Amino acid sequence: MITFTGSVERDVLDKYGAVIGTAKHDVKGCIEWPDSTSSAPGPAVTTTTTRTLLAPFGADILDGDIVTLPGRLRWRVVGDPFSWANPLTGRRLGVQVPLERAK
Repeated sequence: MITFTGSVERDVLDKYGAVIGTAKHDVKGCIEWPDSTSSAPGPAVTTTTTRTLLAPFGADILDGDIVTLPGRLRWRVVGDPFSWANPLTGRRLGVQVPLERAK
C-alpha cells in the first residue's frame, strides 16, 4: 500500500468567532479514494467531486478543514471524521474523512 502526506489547514478564530489566521499541519500515512464523479454534457469529461481520506488513528482533522492532497488539489472536510477501532480487540484502524472539492 502506498501512503502519502496530506496538508491540513484550519481557520483560527478569536474569542468573538472572527477569523484571525490559519493553522497548518501535515498528516503522514494517508490513503484516499474517489467516491463520486460528475460529467459535463458533450465530450467525455469526468470530474471527481467527493473523495474519502483514511488517515492514521488520532489524526487532527475536523469538519470544515481544508486538506491538500498530492497534486495540490484542495478538498474540504464535510461532516465529522469517523475513528475506526475494533471494539473486541481495541485495534485502532484509522480515521475516515469525507471530502468534497474546495472552491
